[in-house]
Amino acid sequence: MTNTSGVWEPFKREYKMSPFENYQEIAQKGPLYKVNNNSTMILSYKINEKLFKCKDVIPLSTNQTMRKKCPSLCRIISNWVFTMSGQKHTKARMFLMEHWDLNQLKTSVEEFTFELFKNNRNIKFNFIKDYAEIVSTYTFLKYFCINLNKAKEIISYINELKNVIEIFVSTKQYEKMEEACLNFTKLIIKELENGKSVFFNQLYDCLDDSNDREEVFVSIILLLFNTSISTSAAQLTLSLNAILNSTTQKNFIVNNYKKRGKSIVQELIRFDSPVQIISRIAKEDIEICNKVIKKDSYILLNIGAANRDPEQFHNPNILNLNRAYKPNLSFGIGPHHCLGASLAKFSLNSFLETSSELLPNINLNENSNLIWENGIAIRSLKKYPIVIN
Repeated sequence: MTNTSGVWEPFKREYKMSPFENYQEIAQKGPLYKVNNNSTMILSYKINEKLFKCKDVIPLSTNQTMRKKCPSLCRIISNWVFTMSGQKHTKARMFLMEHWDLNQLKTSVEEFTFELFKNNRNIKFNFIKDYAEIVSTYTFLKYFCINLNKAKEIISYINELKNVIEIFVSTKQYEKMEEACLNFTKLIIKELENGKSVFFNQLYDCLDDSNDREEVFVSIILLLFNTSISTSAAQLTLSLNAILNSTTQKNFIVNNYKKRGKSIVQELIRFDSPVQIISRIAKEDIEICNKVIKKDSYILLNIGAANRDPEQFHNPNILNLNRAYKPNLSFGIGPHHCLGASLAKFSLNSFLETSSELLPNINLNENSNLIWENGIAIRSLKKYPIVIN
């Protein structure tokens, strides 16, 4: 049954702070919500899970405005899709699958977490700018043998490019995304030419010898950075915010993290995740709950609502770090599993492991109001001021 009684209200101030109440309102009459004549939002966990794996539901193509304002970024996205789907550059795809060293990433995350956190004790600081963005960016720069001094520059580009998955994007935002894409491209090509990164050299050698070879190389690196850095930083901040809002859960981490770390991280990711809504398009007519979604219609996979589906999770609106480990959809599933998932989990685990004993002394700066980003597909904070005593 399609829900038409509730109203989706993504532009309200309250929605930015917490969209979950609105999700529940529109889900009361059924798992499908009709956004408009050509768009349907999916709220159920099981249906979202099924559609993630459905071959007839594909990533949304670029729109007319984006193609006009962001020609370089559109080519980047097309090249990435072709490479990852195996339509071309198959050797490069195999190289990524075989040589993406998660153990090396994990070690770097732990190293940078310790250094940054050690240096930030007994002070007030912005958790996002001074820690969350830095640790994930440093990890990637070290992995690719890029000078750590490039961190702030890359973060500025990624903070623009993350809007590529947003549902509503202004013309000005598109222009900023294109500029960021061009600048990132120059930086990466320069790093490739200096020959310091073995990974870069080997990946480039695996690409088909074609006119777009350099552009395809940049597309792979850009998407790796974009899906990992922004996701990791936002997940760290959302999780810390959830912890600091509950003294009980904070104390649970202090006393149980060593033996329950994996399930604690999983629950934090379920409770509040950066990617809330993913846009897809129906390649063919699809029947869901006795309703036919026509070919070329838009499908909004609401991950945030799915992760709070009471049919899948008991008391879903309560952060329960003692909850048994259970899969969620925060980073997708199957062929559409987010590449940034590993870095996000490593970063969160390393932060909690390093800071667990200090958590009782970490607090939100009471003199600051939280300011949320305006995104609808992506949920994140602009800054998060904390105090470590």
